[in-house]
Amino acid sequence: MEDFFSLKILDLFRPLFEAFGVEYEKMRLIVNMKLTLDKRKNNSSENKNSLMQSVILYLIIGFVASRIIVMQLDIMTKMTVLFALIFVMLLTCFITDFSSVILDTYDRHIIGITDVKDITLNMAKIVHIVIYISIMSLSISAFSILMILMVYNIGFCLLFILCMILMDFLLIMMTSVIYYLLIKIFKGEKLKDVLNLFQIFMILVFSIIYYFITSSLSDIQINYTFSIKAYDLFIPFMWFASLFCVIFYGKIQTLYIIMSILGIIVPILSIFIYIKLTPAFERNLEKLEQVSYNEKDSKTKKSFVSKLGDKICKNNEEKSFFEFIYINLSRDREFKTRVYPTLASGIIMPLVLLIVTYDRSMSIMEYLKSLSTTNNFLNIYLAVILLQNCILLLKYSKEYEASFIYDVLPISKKKNIYSAEFKVIIIKLFVPVFIIIGIPYLILFKSKFIVHLLIAFVSTIFISMGTFRVNDKSLPFSEDYAVTANTSNFLNIIKSIGFVGVAVLLHYLIILKTPYIFSVAYLILLILIMKIIWNKVFDI
Repeated sequence: MEDFFSLKILDLFRPLFEAFGVEYEKMRLIVNMKLTLDKRKNNSSENKNSLMQSVILYLIIGFVASRIIVMQLDIMTKMTVLFALIFVMLLTCFITDFSSVILDTYDRHIIGITDVKDITLNMAKIVHIVIYISIMSLSISAFSILMILMVYNIGFCLLFILCMILMDFLLIMMTSVIYYLLIKIFKGEKLKDVLNLFQIFMILVFSIIYYFITSSLSDIQINYTFSIKAYDLFIPFMWFASLFCVIFYGKIQTLYIIMSILGIIVPILSIFIYIKLTPAFERNLEKLEQVSYNEKDSKTKKSFVSKLGDKICKNNEEKSFFEFIYINLSRDREFKTRVYPTLASGIIMPLVLLIVTYDRSMSIMEYLKSLSTTNNFLNIYLAVILLQNCILLLKYSKEYEASFIYDVLPISKKKNIYSAEFKVIIIKLFVPVFIIIGIPYLILFKSKFIVHLLIAFVSTIFISMGTFRVNDKSLPFSEDYAVTANTSNFLNIIKSIGFVGVAVLLHYLIILKTPYIFSVAYLILLILIMKIIWNKVFDI
């Protein structure tokens, strides 16, 4: 196996690992094996250059975030905002792409039957994750490091790098401890559901925080001075910002010193806590394999899907794949973990945009009443952009080896598979999102919004068809989740923004100084065109 550069760096810390009772040679061999498998996966035709795509994406995000360094802001405000952006991005990356690694039980079954200690096996997991998180951290902070060197000095830069390392450890250990507590309390199918809900909740909350941070940057005054409060002690990214205030700006107030100490002590202490919990954590992971099966619920779901398929599918082959894809999506927790936060963001963000556009020149009630006279309902197309990720992720599955059935079964036309796939996406994912968004928007924008909601919905189907056509075609559940599947798919979503732009422009032109009847006519025209081109789109 290849002797990776990251392993050579790892060798420098060998005494530290051995001091904690880790069997270093065995751990190094396991990590080497994991990296080799990841390299083969990323070099495969299905996941070619996915890691490089992720690095490029984070470099772009890091470049945008680095402009904070040159802004004329109070140092505490500047570093808090910068660390908050990085913290949120890394946490999102960790939960979406690496939770399955830390909760993986395959190593325990394959390697755990040998004489490898639990702490060695679990530390191999952590090292594996740390290597990739370090790559992402370096990517997202690279431009910030360069900016700091240009604006400040080498000492400032070294402290920033140290804070990034401590933040990485804090994120990994903090999430691991939370997972441990959940695994300790719940078990079986209930545990899997709770883990899914936790991952979705965390990603959604921090995505909203990220949006508010970035949108509020323009509102910060140049002469604004940060005023520290006692509750700031509970905000991790402010711990790291306070280190710069104490060391380079001489702010030795009690709260600054306490937060600085927390920024160093808590990440280091969390490592010791995690190592202490490792044996119990590994034992409790077995609860993930406990399966409970409710035959009655399963039969009810199959009956509903079968009846639904009878009504919307054109032939038996399409109906069979519709039922297959629908039921598999209901059971695939990995898919839910990756897609449901996106769906939740698609619901929340259009509403958040309405809040952000409130300029305080009038009362809140007056502002809400005035919305019915505006075209702000076009914000709903932000959700349309986010929904494109669902189409791209449907090709992945942890049981992708079973995709050989596509070659074995006597499938007459593959377009029946793609057509069934789209119908599942529309019914199971798009419809709930538009219903949930539509209720508050209907209250705010009155009855005229119904037609515009339907236009946006049909436009979403058109946009999704375009996304399908311009990206690589893969059958449902036929590829393995790459380590960086979510981030690489983000680059593909960028391609769909052009389709969204065209749809928004056409929608805006229809409502701009034209009678309401034109909007109704436009909706009817879209539906007729969709019916005509539906089969042609999937005829690959």
